[in-house]
Amino acid sequence: MKIVYSSKVTASAAMAQALSEYGVEVIDTGVSTLIDLDKVEWIKHTTESIVVLSPHKSESGTPCLTVHTPGNWGEARMGGQSFTLNYAMPVFMANYLNNLKKAARKQQLNVNVSYEVDHHGPTITAPITFVEIGSTIKQWTSPAYINAVVEALLNTMDNEEHYDVAVGFGGGHYAPQFTTMTLEKGVAFGHIMPKYHTPQQHTFIQSLEKNTHAVDYVVMDKKGLNAQQRKIIKELAAQYGVELVVKR
Repeated sequence: MKIVYSSKVTASAAMAQALSEYGVEVIDTGVSTLIDLDKVEWIKHTTESIVVLSPHKSESGTPCLTVHTPGNWGEARMGGQSFTLNYAMPVFMANYLNNLKKAARKQQLNVNVSYEVDHHGPTITAPITFVEIGSTIKQWTSPAYINAVVEALLNTMDNEEHYDVAVGFGGGHYAPQFTTMTLEKGVAFGHIMPKYHTPQQHTFIQSLEKNTHAVDYVVMDKKGLNAQQRKIIKELAAQYGVELVVKR
């Protein structure tokens, strides 16, 4: 596993510096924006898993600590390739999310800890995960936020608990239904599609196949999808012989 950052990105550099103080190797990619990691030559060709230290930005500026798989269920609007998912790291992300929740509590942070849905670039061939601090310079430079991420990462590396592995469909950007299932039910999500996309056959197949661990079932957030989306997901799950779990 390689942990990467950019010295040109404030939050990324701050997390990297804190990790390096614990003797963890972090690699500076030097990119101006981390969604362009697919322009870094060695990353194009590596087979090792990549963990990216990244800021999170939102219009609301709400403080948050998140983890997600990059990739595009639809047209690529922020880097990467259109209709192309990356290889996800579901067990790593589930362990990290649980450790992050504990670390945030230890740092006495009143902050949303969650998955994000698959979105933005880069698109690479190796498994990849973004760990993010959001959403403003106040959080990006906060020792408490940075320490929460560092503690969670230190407790996650080389630690694999047992989880059911799933793909999530539906709901909003911060995937509340699926975050709760990981924190309370021991389910690890690799790919998560939000309500503002509809799966194509080839993206559905990718969501099942592009994971470091085999998918046990698909979870559909019934209230977080319209009738047409639910119909398509049910048909695709049946076509590819994967169990469908409906959360109401």
